Amino acid sequence: MMAYLRLLMLVVLNSSVTLGYQMFMKRLPNADQVPHPCKLHHTWPGVGHRNPKGTGLRNQFGLDFFAAGQRWTRAFCEMDSDDDGRTNGEELGDPDCVWTEGDIPDVTSGITHPGICDPWGSPACSADNGWVSCETEEFNCSATSEPDVQMRTLRFPRMKVPNTETNYFCQTFELPADRDYHLIATEPVIDNTHVMHHIRLMGCRDDVPMIHHPRRCYMAERGCNDVIGLWTVGLAGQCLYSEAGFRLGISGYKKVLLELHWNNPEMRDDYHDASGLKIFYTPRLRQYDAGILWTGQERLMLPPGQSKIVVQSTCPSECTKRRFSSPIYITNSLNHMHYMGISESVEHLREGKRLQYLTNEAFYTYDNPVINTFDPPLEVRPGDSFKTTCVYRTLSRRVTTVWGEGTNDEMCYSLLMFYPKSAVSNIYCDGWGDYNSCMVDDEGFYRGCHVRSFKNLSHPATHKIFHKVLKHCDFKHGECLPECPDVVTEVRKHPCLQGDLGDKMLQEFHEDGGFKGMNFVTALRSCDCPRLSERHVGMQDMTSSDGLRPTKSHITLVLLVWNCFALH
Repeated sequence: MMAYLRLLMLVVLNSSVTLGYQMFMKRLPNADQVPHPCKLHHTWPGVGHRNPKGTGLRNQFGLDFFAAGQRWTRAFCEMDSDDDGRTNGEELGDPDCVWTEGDIPDVTSGITHPGICDPWGSPACSADNGWVSCETEEFNCSATSEPDVQMRTLRFPRMKVPNTETNYFCQTFELPADRDYHLIATEPVIDNTHVMHHIRLMGCRDDVPMIHHPRRCYMAERGCNDVIGLWTVGLAGQCLYSEAGFRLGISGYKKVLLELHWNNPEMRDDYHDASGLKIFYTPRLRQYDAGILWTGQERLMLPPGQSKIVVQSTCPSECTKRRFSSPIYITNSLNHMHYMGISESVEHLREGKRLQYLTNEAFYTYDNPVINTFDPPLEVRPGDSFKTTCVYRTLSRRVTTVWGEGTNDEMCYSLLMFYPKSAVSNIYCDGWGDYNSCMVDDEGFYRGCHVRSFKNLSHPATHKIFHKVLKHCDFKHGECLPECPDVVTEVRKHPCLQGDLGDKMLQEFHEDGGFKGMNFVTALRSCDCPRLSERHVGMQDMTSSDGLRPTKSHITLVLLVWNCFALH
C-alpha cells in the first residue's frame, strides 16, 4: 500500500508540475516557439529551465521570471537574462515590451532563447553555455546483432531540394524475394538536417509500378499504404518487439516505397539531400507478423490566438467489432501532432469504461517524440474502442491552422504497433468530425448514404447532383447566383451530403475529383461567402484557353471558397 501511495504521489506531483508549467507558458510571448540553440529543428518549450522539457533546475531566465512574480512585466522584458546583448523582449518577439497575456505577439519569427547566450558557439558565450547538451540519442537495438540479421540501406541519390516549403518525394525499392524475412528494426540515415522532417517506409502491393528515381508524391502512393518504418525529428530509430516483425519476401512485401518529407521554410535553392533508412531483417522468422493501427482526427480547424483547443475522436466499438477477427496485442504507441500540439492521449475503453492509456503525454513536443513500449503487450478485443484527445495552443498564430502535411499545418494521430496483423482487416480508424470510414457497413452504407457509389463521379446519382449544381451555381467566378441557394438547399438533403460525412465527401471531391470535383465544390459553396469575387479584382476567366485545365486563379478561388466553408 505504501508503494502504491508513493507512486500516486509521484504521478500527482508530476501532473501538477506539468500543468503549472503550461500555465506559465501562457504568460510569456512565443514561449512555444523557442528553438534549441544547437539541435536543428528542435524547440526548447521549457524556456525557463535547464531541461528543454521544463523540469528541474531553472536557468537564469527562469530565475528572473520567478523573481518578477512569474509575470511578463516591462522590467523583466527589458532585462537581458542571458547577458548576450539582447533583451528578453527582443529574443521572444516583444521588442517594445507591449505584449500582454492572450495577445498574439507582434513578432512571431526569428525567436531566440532568452536564457542561453547567443551567438551559439562564440567565444563570448562558450563559458556561459557549458550546461547545454547538444547530444542526440544513439540508436540501440540488440536484435540487430543477432545471427543471420542482414542490413540494407535504402536512400535517395543526392539531389537538389526544391525551393518550396513542403516537399514529399518518393522512390520504390525491390527487396529480396527468395524466402520470407521479418523486418525487425530501422535506423535513419540523415544527410541534410536542415530540411529533413520525417521519413516513412511503406509496404507495397506486388503490382505497384516501380519508381526508379525520386519523384514528387502526395504522402505516399496508391498501393503502398502500410507503414513498416518511420522516422521523425527526435527519434534515433525503431526496434520492434522481440516476438513480432513486418513480413518481407515471398509471402510479404517484395517492394517498399521510401517517402521523404523535406521542410524548407526559407525556400532556399541551395540545399541538397540523400537521406534514407537502414533496414534490418532476418530469415529467422518471429512468432507474429506486426502491423500499425492508425487512430485520430483529421478534421482540424484551430483558430488563432487560443491558449487551449481540445479536439477528440473515437474509434468506436462497432468498428473494432467489424474489423478485428480476434484480439490484438499492442506493443508500442506513438503520438503525432505538429508544433501547435501540447498534449495528446489515447484511452483504451471496454463497454465505455477506460482500461488504460495507450498514450498519455501531458506535455507533448514534436521534437521529442515518446515511444511507449508495453511488455507484456496490451490486449485489445473486438468491440473495444479508442478515444483520442489532442490539445493545441495557437497563441503565436495569426490565421486558422488546419490539417495538412506541412509543419505549419497540424495533425492528430496515434500509431499503435500490434500483432498479429492478420487479425485486422483495415488499419485506419481515424475520424473526420463524427464520421469515421470504419462505420460504413459491409454493404457500403452509412446513415442512408451508399458511400462507395457516391464517391464515383460517374454514378447516376452523383452525376445528377453534379449536373444540377453546376447548371444553377457559378463555378467560374464564385458569384452567388439568385437561383443557386434553393438548388443547394435541395441537394443538401441527400444523405451523402449531410453533416460531417457531407463535409468529408466535399473534401474528397476537392482533392481527388480533378477539375470536375473542384468545380462542384466551388459552385456548391459559392453562396457561403458573399461576394468572394470582389476579393480578387481582375480575375476574369478561371479556365485555360482549352476550357479543361484549372488556372492558378481558379485554384486560388476554390481554396478561398473551401476555407470559407471550413471556418463556418
